[in-house]
Amino acid sequence: MFYLIYKITNKLDGKIYIGSHKTKKVDDGYMGSGKYLNRAYQKYGMENFTKEILFVFDNAKEMYAKEAELVNEEFLAEANTYNLKRGGMGGFDFINENKLNLRNQIKATLAAQKANKGRPGRPMSEEHKRRLAEINKMRPGPFLGRTHSNETIQKMQKRRKGTGVGKTNSQYGTFWITNGTNNLKIKKDTSIPDGYFKGRILNEKQT
Repeated sequence: MFYLIYKITNKLDGKIYIGSHKTKKVDDGYMGSGKYLNRAYQKYGMENFTKEILFVFDNAKEMYAKEAELVNEEFLAEANTYNLKRGGMGGFDFINENKLNLRNQIKATLAAQKANKGRPGRPMSEEHKRRLAEINKMRPGPFLGRTHSNETIQKMQKRRKGTGVGKTNSQYGTFWITNGTNNLKIKKDTSIPDGYFKGRILNEKQT
């Protein structure tokens, strides 16, 4: 089995689509299934598109990791892409393969959090922190199986035209970190302090 990252290019205007694909044959003729990409095929004709294999991996984990690296929020905001959602979410086959393991890890983590309630200040074990970090990486994104609303698409189009709304958002350029007890929000260009990792833990007020 081959795990591919491919790029589709419109020869007429240079617009591209990057996707992942699991196949038994590298040259199987698969040309992607994106909503905007399929519309472009109908408008311009398949003969005006080329396909290029960018990477070949031995497993789905590495394939989706590379897709997440390439198809990020910055890539989606570009004007020359057909992609609608972030890469690396994992296809349904990948999710089903990992569903049971993910569910068991979440149960174990929730049980540990429940046991820790009522004892404020109790430090979280390194094993618990490691498990939480792994769950954050494995958990399918909330956008899986959905598409952007027309309003969201219009906002993305504004950003592409240079009239963006991103930098006017108070949360722009920040992300959450946690040490398992406290949550902090820092700027993207700030180094993560020792003992912290990306993500945040829900406290009792948030649950």
